[in-house]
Amino acid sequence: MTDAGEGLGDGLGEGGRPIPFVTLDTEGQNAGKFGVSEEARKVLSAIDGPLSVISVVGQYRTGKSFLLNRILLGKNNGFSVGS
Repeated sequence: MTDAGEGLGDGLGEGGRPIPFVTLDTEGQNAGKFGVSEEARKVLSAIDGPLSVISVVGQYRTGKSFLLNRILLGKNNGFSVGS
């Protein structure tokens, strides 16, 4: 198991890339329903310790990804930011 402060517990996948945790199905029987991605399930199951959920919502192009990248991850190369 991985502690929340190491490796997978930092919200990034292999290679230090961000992981989409919540997905929206667009096809089939589950169309229009939200779910947790398989990759996110693996990351979550590897965390052995406290876990906090942070949600940021708002209109497009209002700085949500920028905010998460800069404040939460302390990085410039996390979630993509629109051009």
